[in-house]
Amino acid sequence: SDWSPSWGGAAGGMYSTLGDLGRWAGTGFGATLLSPRLGAARLAGPTTNDGADEYGLGLTHWGEDWVGHTGQIIGWESFAGYNVKTGDVIVLMVNETGSLPDVLPTLLDVANPDLRRTLAAGR
Repeated sequence: SDWSPSWGGAAGGMYSTLGDLGRWAGTGFGATLLSPRLGAARLAGPTTNDGADEYGLGLTHWGEDWVGHTGQIIGWESFAGYNVKTGDVIVLMVNETGSLPDVLPTLLDVANPDLRRTLAAGR
C-alpha cells in the first residue's frame, strides 16, 4: 500500500493479519518468548484494578482465565484473547471503526461463550 498509518502512532506501527495475531496470541502474547519469571508475571496480571478490566504489563485481563488486547485505527478494529489455562485463542477483526464493541458480544456468543460471560460480568 502507498498509504501509511504511521500518523496513528502505536496504533499504526505494525501491519498484521488474523493468522499473525492468532500466532502471537498463542504465545501468550509473547510470554513464552520472555524469561519464565517475566512471562509468568505478564500472564498473572496486575495487582490493581482501574475499572472493570484490569490492565498490566501490556495485556488486559478479563477474569481469571483470559488475557489479551484490543486495537483500533480509523478503518480497523481488532480483538485478540488467550486463555491462560487452556491455551485457547480467539482473534476478531472488522474493517470499520466503532462497530467491534457492538458486534463483539454476538461473535463471542458463537465463538466462545465462556469469554463472553466473563466480559459481560466485567470481571
